[in-house]
Amino acid sequence: MTLEEFERGRRSLNHVVARALDHGVTLSNCSMDYGTRSRRAQTNHSIRRANRHLDFFLNPQSKAEPDDYPDDYPDDYRVGVQAYMAMQQALRAVVYATGEWCPEVVDLDMLIDFARRTDGEFDFYPSVTGPVHTQYSPPREGLPIQSPLSGLCHYRAKVETDVASVLVRVQALKEAWT
Repeated sequence: MTLEEFERGRRSLNHVVARALDHGVTLSNCSMDYGTRSRRAQTNHSIRRANRHLDFFLNPQSKAEPDDYPDDYPDDYRVGVQAYMAMQQALRAVVYATGEWCPEVVDLDMLIDFARRTDGEFDFYPSVTGPVHTQYSPPREGLPIQSPLSGLCHYRAKVETDVASVLVRVQALKEAWT
C-alpha cells in the first residue's frame, strides 16, 4: 500500500487501516510485525474513549454529545448508554494495560471478571449493582428500560466514582510498564 492509499484509508470509517489504528494494531513493512498490537496504543485509546463517554454522561446536555439517538429515546436511555460505554471502555483499558486482548463482550459483569483474571490485583466491585448498566448495552432499540435511572439514588456520582477508580488502576498498570 502506498502512503497515499494509507492516508486515504485512515480517513475512512471502515477501511482496514482505520480499524487497525483504532484497535492499536501495529502496521509495518516488516512481515514479523504484521498483526501485532500495541498495548500502549490500545490502552490509551480505551482511556480516551472512557473519559469521552464519562464526559457525555456527566453533561448530557453538552453540545459535544453525538446526535446518535432518535428524538423519541428517553433521557434515561441516553444517560444509561454513556454510563455503560464509559465503564466498558475503562474495564477494557485494564485488560489492555496487562498486555492481554479484550474479548468483544457487552456484559459488564463478564468484563469485570475478565479484568480480574488478567490483573490479579484488580479488586473492583461496582457501586451500581444489578443489570442496570448492561440493560443499556447496544442494541436496545424497541426494548423497554426495566430499571429507570431516575429511581437510582446518586447514580451519576456512583458511576463517576466507579469509572475513576477503574482508571486509577489502569494508571498504576501503565506506571509499571517502564
